[in-house]
Amino acid sequence: MAGRSSDATFSYAFEKHEAVIRYLGGFDATGENLQSNQKQEAAKNCNCTITDIENALAKFTWAKEAQKKIKNLKKEGKPMPKSLAEVSCVKADGLYTIGSC
Repeated sequence: MAGRSSDATFSYAFEKHEAVIRYLGGFDATGENLQSNQKQEAAKNCNCTITDIENALAKFTWAKEAQKKIKNLKKEGKPMPKSLAEVSCVKADGLYTIGSC
């Protein structure tokens, strides 16, 4: 299966992202008010690049937004998305129709 990542590669990347988010959480748990020097410190401490830091933050932010959208759908009694693709289809205002994307 060419082009597919191994479980070990995925696990390593996940562990790296987790380490980055945990380290940055010591500065700002929301990830919204991080200074560039804090990101540089995290890169040095986690033995990765600033790009790795930014990618981990982007995934963290996406997950926070997805969680917020799902929480709103549940509160409103709307159907829950069944996949990550469906979560991505939920609009910022919470509008979501099954099969809309």
